[in-house]
Amino acid sequence: MLDELTDAGYPFDQEWFASNFEFRFPKCGEVTHHGIQLELRQAIEPWHVLGEQPAGGGVARYVDTSLSGCK
Repeated sequence: MLDELTDAGYPFDQEWFASNFEFRFPKCGEVTHHGIQLELRQAIEPWHVLGEQPAGGGVARYVDTSLSGCK
């Protein structure tokens, strides 16, 4: 997004947002293999795809418990 804003004429230094990025998306780990570096970060949970349903005065997120007894 910062690149798009810069391209549109609103230059932002990405270092200004580095601490926010680290806070919202903490690093879980990284690996380099055959010259390719992979970095894994925690993401924001997409609650809207988990099936929120309106419930008396709020929202409920129903959980599928059919697998809770797996061994």
